[in-house]
Amino acid sequence: SGTAKMTIKALEAIDWTPLAVATTSSVGVGTYGQEVNEDGFWQGEHIIGPAFWYHTVDEGSDEPTRGEFSHMTSEEFFTRYQEAYSNEAVSYVGAAAFAGLASLSKAIE
Repeated sequence: SGTAKMTIKALEAIDWTPLAVATTSSVGVGTYGQEVNEDGFWQGEHIIGPAFWYHTVDEGSDEPTRGEFSHMTSEEFFTRYQEAYSNEAVSYVGAAAFAGLASLSKAIE
């Protein structure tokens, strides 16, 4: 959450209030969500960024979440990727690209 807070402090110093700010860290790290939701860090609501992805983790759920467009779980996506690309493991970057394309495709439908 340090990157987001420093960015917001810099924006406040130049008196600029954009509707959103994209960062490459902060949002999915540590206590950021708690700081925004419970600790009154309202400025943090305008920061967007990637969240970490793990092919074997589905926190807080008894059943894995299925994608609305792909109808796959993270584990199924990981396995299908390996099958398609000579047992190469997909990183969170590859998953993010797939998720972006799935989101756009769903929006077009």
